[in-house]
Amino acid sequence: MNLIEIIKLQIIKTSDINKKIRLLKELGGMLWANNVGIYNLNSLEREVIEDVARDYTPQIGSQYKKKKNNVFVITIGYMSGGHTRLMENLANMLDNKCDLIITGNASVTLKKRLEKYFNEIFEIPVYNDTNINELYKLSANLERYENIILNIHPDDIASVIAAGLAKKNINTYVHFVNHADHVFSFGPTVADVWYQISQFGAKLDQLRELSGKTTFLGIPIAINDDHLSNNMISTNDEVKCIITAGSANKYKPHKGYSLIKKIPEILYQFPEASIIVVGTNILFCYWWWGTFLKFRKRIKFYKALNHSEYLLLMQNADIYLDSYPIPGGTAFVEQFFLGKKCAGYISPQQGYTPLENIKCDITSSELNKINNVDIIEKIKYVHSFDNVKNRFLSAINKQVMTTINWDYYYKWTGDINFFKLEKIREIPLYLLLECVKENSSLKCIISQYKFITIISLIKNFIRLYVSKLKGK
Repeated sequence: MNLIEIIKLQIIKTSDINKKIRLLKELGGMLWANNVGIYNLNSLEREVIEDVARDYTPQIGSQYKKKKNNVFVITIGYMSGGHTRLMENLANMLDNKCDLIITGNASVTLKKRLEKYFNEIFEIPVYNDTNINELYKLSANLERYENIILNIHPDDIASVIAAGLAKKNINTYVHFVNHADHVFSFGPTVADVWYQISQFGAKLDQLRELSGKTTFLGIPIAINDDHLSNNMISTNDEVKCIITAGSANKYKPHKGYSLIKKIPEILYQFPEASIIVVGTNILFCYWWWGTFLKFRKRIKFYKALNHSEYLLLMQNADIYLDSYPIPGGTAFVEQFFLGKKCAGYISPQQGYTPLENIKCDITSSELNKINNVDIIEKIKYVHSFDNVKNRFLSAINKQVMTTINWDYYYKWTGDINFFKLEKIREIPLYLLLECVKENSSLKCIISQYKFITIISLIKNFIRLYVSKLKGK
Protein backbone atom coordinates (compact mmCIF):
# COMPACT_ATOMS: atom_id res chain seq x y z
CA MET A 1 0.00 0.00 0.00
CA ASN A 2 1.48 3.37 -0.98
CA LEU A 3 1.74 6.46 1.21
CA ILE A 4 -1.41 8.14 -0.10
CA GLU A 5 -3.51 4.98 0.27
CA ILE A 6 -2.30 4.56 3.88
CA ILE A 7 -3.48 8.08 4.73
CA LYS A 8 -6.77 7.59 2.87
CA LEU A 9 -7.47 4.43 4.85
CA GLN A 10 -6.76 6.23 8.11
CA ILE A 11 -9.22 8.99 7.14
CA ILE A 12 -11.93 6.43 6.37
CA LYS A 13 -11.36 4.59 9.66
CA THR A 14 -11.29 7.74 11.84
CA SER A 15 -14.52 8.23 13.78
CA ASP A 16 -13.63 11.62 15.32
CA ILE A 17 -15.09 14.04 12.76
CA ASN A 18 -12.74 16.91 13.66
CA LYS A 19 -9.72 14.67 13.21
CA LYS A 20 -11.14 13.21 9.98
CA ILE A 21 -11.50 16.69 8.48
CA ARG A 22 -8.01 17.71 9.62
CA LEU A 23 -6.43 14.57 8.16
CA LEU A 24 -8.21 15.18 4.87
CA LYS A 25 -7.02 18.80 4.82
CA GLU A 26 -3.43 17.65 5.40
CA LEU A 27 -3.69 15.05 2.64
CA GLY A 28 -5.01 17.73 0.30
CA GLY A 29 -2.19 20.04 1.33
CA MET A 30 0.33 17.29 0.62
CA LEU A 31 -1.10 16.72 -2.87
CA TRP A 32 -1.12 20.49 -3.47
CA ALA A 33 2.58 20.70 -2.59
CA ASN A 34 3.51 17.38 -4.24
CA ASN A 35 2.02 17.11 -7.72
CA VAL A 36 1.94 13.36 -8.30
CA GLY A 37 -0.85 13.54 -10.87
CA ILE A 38 -3.76 13.38 -8.40
CA TYR A 39 -6.07 16.37 -8.90
CA ASN A 40 -9.09 15.35 -6.83
CA LEU A 41 -10.13 13.30 -3.81
CA ASN A 42 -13.78 13.25 -4.77
CA SER A 43 -14.84 10.03 -3.04
CA LEU A 44 -13.39 11.19 0.29
CA GLU A 45 -14.78 14.68 -0.27
CA ARG A 46 -18.30 13.29 -0.71
CA GLU A 47 -17.93 10.90 2.21
CA VAL A 48 -16.85 13.53 4.71
CA ILE A 49 -19.63 15.90 3.60
CA GLU A 50 -22.18 13.15 4.26
CA ASP A 51 -20.55 12.32 7.61
CA VAL A 52 -20.84 15.94 8.72
CA ALA A 53 -24.37 16.26 7.32
CA ARG A 54 -25.70 13.48 9.58
CA ASP A 55 -25.47 15.71 12.62
CA TYR A 56 -26.23 19.00 10.91
CA THR A 57 -29.61 20.69 11.00
CA PRO A 58 -30.15 23.14 8.12
CA GLN A 59 -31.07 26.59 9.38
CA ILE A 60 -34.27 26.89 7.34
CA GLY A 61 -36.92 28.67 9.38
CA SER A 62 -34.40 30.23 11.76
CA GLN A 63 -32.76 33.66 11.83
CA TYR A 64 -30.88 32.69 8.65
CA LYS A 65 -33.99 32.16 6.54
CA LYS A 66 -33.79 35.47 4.66
CA LYS A 67 -31.92 35.02 1.38
CA LYS A 68 -29.18 37.36 0.20
CA ASN A 69 -27.63 37.30 -3.25
CA ASN A 70 -23.89 36.74 -3.21
CA VAL A 71 -21.12 35.80 -0.80
CA PHE A 72 -17.44 35.24 -1.51
CA VAL A 73 -15.42 32.82 0.60
CA ILE A 74 -11.68 33.31 0.81
CA THR A 75 -9.16 31.33 2.85
CA ILE A 76 -6.32 33.83 3.24
CA GLY A 77 -6.17 37.33 1.78
CA TYR A 78 -3.00 38.87 0.37
CA MET A 79 -1.93 42.48 -0.04
CA SER A 80 0.03 41.63 -3.18
CA GLY A 81 -0.29 39.22 -6.08
CA GLY A 82 -3.29 38.48 -8.28
CA HIS A 83 -5.29 36.06 -6.07
CA THR A 84 -7.06 38.60 -3.84
CA ARG A 85 -7.26 41.23 -6.60
CA LEU A 86 -9.12 38.76 -8.81
CA MET A 87 -11.74 38.37 -6.08
CA GLU A 88 -11.97 42.16 -5.63
CA ASN A 89 -12.52 42.58 -9.37
CA LEU A 90 -15.29 39.98 -9.37
CA ALA A 91 -16.95 41.70 -6.41
CA ASN A 92 -16.74 44.97 -8.31
CA MET A 93 -18.52 43.32 -11.24
CA LEU A 94 -21.41 42.62 -8.87
CA ASP A 95 -21.49 46.34 -8.02
CA ASN A 96 -20.13 45.33 -4.62
CA LYS A 97 -23.53 43.88 -3.71
CA CYS A 98 -21.95 40.97 -1.92
CA ASP A 99 -20.49 39.86 1.40
CA LEU A 100 -17.21 38.16 2.26
CA ILE A 101 -16.35 35.32 4.63
CA ILE A 102 -12.71 34.74 5.60
CA THR A 103 -11.96 31.22 6.84
CA GLY A 104 -8.24 31.66 7.46
CA ASN A 105 -6.81 35.08 8.11
CA ALA A 106 -6.25 38.53 6.64
CA SER A 107 -4.26 41.46 7.98
CA VAL A 108 -6.00 44.48 9.46
CA THR A 109 -4.68 46.57 6.56
CA LEU A 110 -6.09 44.17 3.99
CA LYS A 111 -9.47 43.97 5.73
CA LYS A 112 -9.64 47.76 5.57
CA ARG A 113 -9.01 47.55 1.82
CA LEU A 114 -11.60 44.80 1.37
CA GLU A 115 -14.28 46.95 3.02
CA LYS A 116 -14.42 48.96 -0.21
CA TYR A 117 -15.63 45.88 -2.09
CA PHE A 118 -17.99 44.10 0.32
CA ASN A 119 -21.07 45.08 2.30
CA GLU A 120 -20.18 42.88 5.26
CA ILE A 121 -17.08 40.89 6.16
CA PHE A 122 -17.25 37.89 8.50
CA GLU A 123 -14.39 35.87 9.96
CA ILE A 124 -15.16 32.22 10.71
CA PRO A 125 -11.86 30.43 11.49
CA VAL A 126 -12.27 26.90 10.18
CA TYR A 127 -9.14 26.62 8.02
CA ASN A 128 -6.32 26.28 10.56
CA ASP A 129 -8.24 24.88 13.53
CA THR A 130 -10.84 22.26 12.70
CA ASN A 131 -13.91 22.76 14.87
CA ILE A 132 -17.16 21.18 13.78
CA ASN A 133 -19.25 23.84 15.53
CA GLU A 134 -17.46 26.62 13.65
CA LEU A 135 -17.99 24.66 10.44
CA TYR A 136 -21.72 24.45 11.20
CA LYS A 137 -21.68 28.20 11.81
CA LEU A 138 -20.03 28.75 8.42
CA SER A 139 -22.60 26.58 6.68
CA ALA A 140 -25.48 28.34 8.43
CA ASN A 141 -24.14 31.65 7.19
CA LEU A 142 -23.71 30.34 3.65
CA GLU A 143 -27.33 29.15 3.58
CA ARG A 144 -28.47 32.76 3.54
CA TYR A 145 -27.10 33.31 0.04
CA GLU A 146 -28.21 32.30 -3.42
CA ASN A 147 -24.67 32.28 -4.80
CA ILE A 148 -21.66 30.99 -2.86
CA ILE A 149 -18.45 31.99 -4.66
CA LEU A 150 -15.47 29.97 -3.46
CA ASN A 151 -12.15 31.75 -3.95
CA ILE A 152 -10.34 29.42 -1.57
CA HIS A 153 -7.01 27.63 -1.11
CA PRO A 154 -6.80 24.18 -2.73
CA ASP A 155 -6.70 22.45 0.68
CA ASP A 156 -9.58 24.37 2.30
CA ILE A 157 -11.79 21.33 2.77
CA ALA A 158 -13.74 22.99 5.60
CA SER A 159 -15.16 25.63 3.23
CA VAL A 160 -16.00 22.94 0.69
CA ILE A 161 -17.84 20.89 3.35
CA ALA A 162 -19.76 23.96 4.52
CA ALA A 163 -20.74 24.78 0.93
CA GLY A 164 -21.82 21.17 0.43
CA LEU A 165 -24.08 21.38 3.48
CA ALA A 166 -25.51 24.72 2.37
CA LYS A 167 -26.33 23.23 -1.05
CA LYS A 168 -28.79 20.91 0.64
CA ASN A 169 -30.89 24.04 0.98
CA ILE A 170 -32.79 24.66 -2.26
CA ASN A 171 -31.86 27.44 -4.68
CA THR A 172 -28.26 27.67 -3.53
CA TYR A 173 -25.54 27.57 -6.19
CA VAL A 174 -21.84 27.04 -5.58
CA HIS A 175 -19.40 28.80 -7.89
CA PHE A 176 -15.72 27.80 -7.76
CA VAL A 177 -13.10 30.24 -9.06
CA ASN A 178 -10.21 27.93 -9.90
CA HIS A 179 -7.40 30.46 -9.48
CA ALA A 180 -4.76 27.82 -8.55
CA ASP A 181 -5.64 25.80 -11.61
CA HIS A 182 -2.34 23.93 -12.05
CA VAL A 183 -2.58 21.89 -8.83
CA PHE A 184 -4.81 19.55 -6.84
CA SER A 185 -7.88 21.13 -5.28
CA PHE A 186 -10.88 20.21 -3.18
CA GLY A 187 -14.24 21.37 -4.53
CA PRO A 188 -15.14 19.37 -7.67
CA THR A 189 -18.06 17.59 -5.94
CA VAL A 190 -19.84 20.74 -4.71
CA ALA A 191 -19.27 23.24 -7.53
CA ASP A 192 -22.27 23.87 -9.78
CA VAL A 193 -20.12 26.20 -11.88
CA TRP A 194 -16.34 25.82 -12.25
CA TYR A 195 -14.64 28.95 -13.61
CA GLN A 196 -11.60 28.47 -15.84
CA ILE A 197 -8.90 31.10 -16.26
CA SER A 198 -6.44 29.30 -18.53
CA GLN A 199 -6.02 26.59 -21.13
CA PHE A 200 -3.55 24.85 -18.82
CA GLY A 201 -6.19 24.65 -16.10
CA ALA A 202 -8.89 23.58 -18.55
CA LYS A 203 -6.77 20.63 -19.65
CA LEU A 204 -6.23 19.57 -16.03
CA ASP A 205 -9.96 19.98 -15.34
CA GLN A 206 -10.54 16.93 -17.53
CA LEU A 207 -8.82 14.93 -14.78
CA ARG A 208 -10.84 16.39 -11.88
CA GLU A 209 -14.14 14.57 -12.53
CA LEU A 210 -16.13 17.76 -12.07
CA SER A 211 -19.78 17.43 -11.01
CA GLY A 212 -20.86 20.81 -12.35
CA LYS A 213 -20.49 22.82 -15.52
CA THR A 214 -17.36 24.64 -16.66
CA THR A 215 -17.30 28.19 -17.98
CA PHE A 216 -14.47 30.35 -19.27
CA LEU A 217 -13.81 33.41 -17.12
CA GLY A 218 -10.32 34.77 -17.86
CA ILE A 219 -8.30 37.15 -15.71
CA PRO A 220 -9.66 40.73 -15.82
CA ILE A 221 -7.11 43.44 -16.65
CA ALA A 222 -7.54 47.21 -16.89
CA ILE A 223 -7.09 47.87 -20.61
CA ASN A 224 -6.30 51.30 -22.02
CA ASP A 225 -5.26 51.54 -25.67
CA ASP A 226 -3.86 55.03 -25.07
CA HIS A 227 -0.88 53.57 -23.23
CA LEU A 228 0.02 50.95 -25.83
CA SER A 229 3.46 51.39 -27.25
CA ASN A 230 5.46 49.91 -30.10
CA ASN A 231 8.61 51.78 -29.11
CA MET A 232 11.73 50.26 -30.57
CA ILE A 233 14.90 49.61 -28.63
CA SER A 234 17.39 51.54 -30.76
CA THR A 235 20.49 50.41 -28.86
CA ASN A 236 21.01 47.84 -26.13
CA ASP A 237 22.70 50.49 -23.99
CA GLU A 238 19.46 52.47 -23.66
CA VAL A 239 17.86 49.71 -21.58
CA LYS A 240 18.55 50.69 -17.96
CA CYS A 241 15.93 48.84 -15.92
CA ILE A 242 14.39 45.38 -16.33
CA ILE A 243 11.74 44.37 -13.79
CA THR A 244 10.22 40.97 -13.10
CA ALA A 245 7.62 40.24 -10.43
CA GLY A 246 5.93 37.21 -8.90
CA SER A 247 5.94 34.98 -5.86
CA ALA A 248 9.36 33.50 -5.13
CA ASN A 249 8.42 29.93 -6.10
CA LYS A 250 7.65 31.06 -9.67
CA TYR A 251 11.39 31.43 -10.27
CA LYS A 252 12.49 28.17 -8.69
CA PRO A 253 14.17 26.13 -11.46
CA HIS A 254 12.33 23.00 -12.52
CA LYS A 255 13.39 20.24 -14.91
CA GLY A 256 16.05 22.48 -16.45
CA TYR A 257 13.74 25.46 -16.99
CA SER A 258 15.20 28.47 -15.21
CA LEU A 259 15.06 32.23 -15.60
CA ILE A 260 18.01 32.50 -13.22
CA LYS A 261 20.25 30.64 -15.67
CA LYS A 262 19.28 33.18 -18.34
CA ILE A 263 20.10 36.25 -16.22
CA PRO A 264 23.81 36.38 -17.24
CA GLU A 265 22.81 36.29 -20.92
CA ILE A 266 20.26 39.08 -20.42
CA LEU A 267 22.74 41.27 -18.54
CA TYR A 268 25.28 40.66 -21.29
CA GLN A 269 22.74 41.70 -23.96
CA PHE A 270 21.93 44.90 -22.06
CA PRO A 271 25.23 46.01 -20.46
CA GLU A 272 23.80 49.15 -18.82
CA ALA A 273 20.76 47.41 -17.34
CA SER A 274 19.94 46.38 -13.80
CA ILE A 275 17.35 43.74 -12.95
CA ILE A 276 14.80 44.25 -10.17
CA VAL A 277 13.03 41.16 -8.80
CA VAL A 278 9.80 41.84 -6.89
CA GLY A 279 8.32 39.21 -4.56
CA THR A 280 11.49 37.34 -3.57
CA ASN A 281 13.27 37.42 -0.22
CA ILE A 282 16.85 36.68 -1.25
CA LEU A 283 17.73 35.48 2.27
CA PHE A 284 15.53 32.41 1.92
CA CYS A 285 15.54 31.70 -1.83
CA TYR A 286 18.71 29.70 -2.27
CA TRP A 287 18.15 29.16 -6.00
CA TRP A 288 19.07 32.83 -6.55
CA TRP A 289 22.20 32.91 -4.40
CA GLY A 290 24.86 32.01 -6.98
CA THR A 291 23.61 34.46 -9.61
CA PHE A 292 23.07 37.19 -7.01
CA LEU A 293 26.63 36.86 -5.69
CA LYS A 294 28.01 37.08 -9.22
CA PHE A 295 25.90 40.08 -10.29
CA ARG A 296 24.99 41.63 -6.92
CA LYS A 297 25.65 45.17 -8.19
CA ARG A 298 23.13 44.70 -11.00
CA ILE A 299 20.33 42.74 -9.28
CA LYS A 300 18.02 44.10 -6.58
CA PHE A 301 15.32 42.23 -4.67
CA TYR A 302 12.10 43.47 -3.04
CA LYS A 303 10.51 40.80 -0.88
CA ALA A 304 7.10 42.52 -0.99
CA LEU A 305 5.44 45.63 -2.37
CA ASN A 306 1.81 46.62 -2.23
CA HIS A 307 0.14 47.26 -5.57
CA SER A 308 0.55 51.06 -5.55
CA GLU A 309 4.25 50.78 -4.63
CA TYR A 310 4.71 48.21 -7.36
CA LEU A 311 3.09 50.41 -10.02
CA LEU A 312 5.26 53.34 -8.92
CA LEU A 313 8.40 51.22 -9.28
CA MET A 314 7.26 50.00 -12.70
CA GLN A 315 7.37 53.54 -14.07
CA ASN A 316 11.16 53.12 -14.26
CA ALA A 317 11.06 49.87 -16.24
CA ASP A 318 12.28 49.72 -19.82
CA ILE A 319 11.38 46.02 -20.07
CA TYR A 320 8.95 43.94 -18.02
CA LEU A 321 10.13 40.32 -17.86
CA ASP A 322 7.54 37.65 -17.03
CA SER A 323 8.28 35.13 -14.28
CA TYR A 324 9.59 31.72 -15.36
CA PRO A 325 9.23 28.74 -15.34
CA ILE A 326 5.87 29.59 -13.73
CA PRO A 327 4.36 32.53 -15.67
CA GLY A 328 2.43 35.39 -14.14
CA GLY A 329 -1.33 35.48 -14.44
CA THR A 330 -1.89 39.24 -14.20
CA ALA A 331 1.26 41.37 -14.19
CA PHE A 332 2.48 40.42 -17.67
CA VAL A 333 -0.67 41.64 -19.43
CA GLU A 334 -1.14 44.55 -17.04
CA GLN A 335 2.28 45.99 -17.87
CA PHE A 336 1.69 45.49 -21.58
CA PHE A 337 -1.35 47.76 -21.41
CA LEU A 338 0.58 50.28 -19.34
CA GLY A 339 2.86 50.73 -22.32
CA LYS A 340 5.83 48.65 -21.21
CA LYS A 341 7.96 46.56 -23.53
CA CYS A 342 7.10 43.05 -22.34
CA ALA A 343 9.18 39.93 -22.75
CA GLY A 344 9.39 36.39 -21.46
CA TYR A 345 10.29 32.79 -22.15
CA ILE A 346 7.74 30.19 -23.20
CA SER A 347 7.04 27.79 -20.36
CA PRO A 348 5.45 24.32 -20.44
CA GLN A 349 2.91 25.89 -18.07
CA GLN A 350 1.04 28.16 -20.46
CA GLY A 351 -2.33 29.17 -21.86
CA TYR A 352 -3.05 32.07 -19.48
CA THR A 353 -3.04 34.90 -22.02
CA PRO A 354 -2.75 35.39 -25.80
CA LEU A 355 0.12 37.75 -24.95
CA GLU A 356 2.26 34.65 -24.45
CA ASN A 357 2.51 34.55 -28.25
CA ILE A 358 5.05 37.42 -28.16
CA LYS A 359 7.51 35.53 -25.95
CA CYS A 360 10.90 35.02 -27.56
CA ASP A 361 14.63 35.23 -26.89
CA ILE A 362 15.37 38.39 -24.90
CA THR A 363 17.38 40.40 -27.42
CA SER A 364 16.67 43.86 -28.82
CA SER A 365 16.31 42.51 -32.37
CA GLU A 366 13.75 39.89 -31.32
CA LEU A 367 11.83 42.33 -29.11
CA ASN A 368 11.65 44.86 -31.95
CA LYS A 369 10.03 42.27 -34.23
CA ILE A 370 6.96 42.01 -32.00
CA ASN A 371 3.81 43.34 -33.66
CA ASN A 372 1.28 44.25 -30.98
CA VAL A 373 -1.56 44.84 -33.44
CA ASP A 374 -1.87 41.14 -34.25
CA ILE A 375 -2.89 40.15 -30.74
CA ILE A 376 -4.70 43.19 -29.29
CA GLU A 377 -8.22 41.99 -30.09
CA LYS A 378 -7.51 38.51 -28.75
CA ILE A 379 -6.16 39.97 -25.51
CA LYS A 380 -9.20 42.22 -25.17
CA TYR A 381 -11.59 39.30 -25.58
CA VAL A 382 -9.82 37.27 -22.91
CA HIS A 383 -8.91 40.01 -20.42
CA SER A 384 -10.94 43.20 -20.78
CA PHE A 385 -12.93 44.02 -17.67
CA ASP A 386 -16.20 44.30 -19.60
CA ASN A 387 -15.79 40.94 -21.35
CA VAL A 388 -14.84 39.12 -18.14
CA LYS A 389 -17.74 40.83 -16.38
CA ASN A 390 -20.22 39.72 -19.06
CA ARG A 391 -19.03 36.12 -18.78
CA PHE A 392 -19.13 36.21 -14.98
CA LEU A 393 -22.59 37.76 -14.72
CA SER A 394 -23.98 35.38 -17.34
CA ALA A 395 -22.95 32.44 -15.17
CA ILE A 396 -23.91 34.01 -11.82
CA ASN A 397 -27.27 35.48 -12.80
CA LYS A 398 -28.44 33.34 -15.72
CA GLN A 399 -26.52 30.05 -15.39
CA VAL A 400 -25.30 30.61 -18.96
CA MET A 401 -21.85 29.13 -19.56
CA THR A 402 -19.17 30.50 -21.90
CA THR A 403 -17.04 28.28 -24.12
CA ILE A 404 -13.84 29.45 -25.78
CA ASN A 405 -12.01 28.33 -28.90
CA TRP A 406 -8.71 27.74 -27.14
CA ASP A 407 -6.79 27.07 -30.36
CA TYR A 408 -7.71 30.48 -31.78
CA TYR A 409 -6.54 32.48 -28.77
CA TYR A 410 -3.58 30.36 -27.67
CA LYS A 411 -0.85 28.41 -29.46
CA TRP A 412 -0.52 25.44 -27.14
CA THR A 413 2.91 23.84 -26.94
CA GLY A 414 2.70 23.11 -23.23
CA ASP A 415 2.84 20.06 -21.01
CA ILE A 416 0.33 19.52 -18.21
CA ASN A 417 2.72 16.98 -16.68
CA PHE A 418 5.49 19.56 -16.37
CA PHE A 419 5.19 19.72 -12.57
CA LYS A 420 4.30 16.09 -12.06
CA LEU A 421 6.56 14.24 -9.59
CA GLU A 422 7.27 10.52 -9.53
CA LYS A 423 6.62 10.34 -5.79
CA ILE A 424 5.78 12.38 -2.70
CA ARG A 425 8.79 14.41 -1.59
CA GLU A 426 7.49 15.86 1.67
CA ILE A 427 4.96 14.87 4.33
CA PRO A 428 3.18 17.65 6.28
CA LEU A 429 4.22 18.09 9.91
CA TYR A 430 0.75 17.29 11.26
CA LEU A 431 0.79 13.88 9.56
CA LEU A 432 4.31 13.21 10.85
CA LEU A 433 3.15 13.94 14.40
CA GLU A 434 0.20 11.59 13.90
CA CYS A 435 2.66 8.87 12.87
CA VAL A 436 4.31 8.79 16.30
CA LYS A 437 1.11 8.64 18.33
CA GLU A 438 0.39 5.43 20.18
CA ASN A 439 -1.96 3.03 18.35
CA SER A 440 -1.86 5.17 15.20
CA SER A 441 -2.22 3.19 11.99
CA LEU A 442 0.02 5.80 10.38
CA LYS A 443 3.01 4.41 12.30
CA CYS A 444 3.84 2.23 9.30
CA ILE A 445 4.72 5.37 7.33
CA ILE A 446 7.86 5.83 9.43
CA SER A 447 9.10 2.29 8.77
CA GLN A 448 8.09 2.15 5.10
CA TYR A 449 9.13 5.69 4.16
CA LYS A 450 12.15 6.40 6.36
CA PHE A 451 13.98 8.66 3.92
CA ILE A 452 10.92 10.83 3.12
CA THR A 453 10.14 11.04 6.84
CA ILE A 454 13.63 12.27 7.71
CA ILE A 455 13.71 14.78 4.85
CA SER A 456 10.22 16.01 5.77
CA LEU A 457 11.21 16.52 9.42
CA ILE A 458 14.28 18.51 8.40
CA LYS A 459 12.30 20.68 5.97
CA ASN A 460 9.53 21.30 8.48
CA PHE A 461 11.91 22.31 11.25
CA ILE A 462 13.83 24.61 8.88
CA ARG A 463 10.51 26.15 7.84
CA LEU A 464 9.51 26.69 11.48
CA TYR A 465 12.89 28.25 12.22
CA VAL A 466 12.70 30.57 9.20
CA SER A 467 9.15 31.54 10.15
CA LYS A 468 10.39 32.40 13.63
CA LEU A 469 13.17 34.55 12.17
CA LYS A 470 10.70 36.38 9.93
CA GLY A 471 8.48 37.06 12.93
CA LYS A 472 11.23 38.84 14.85
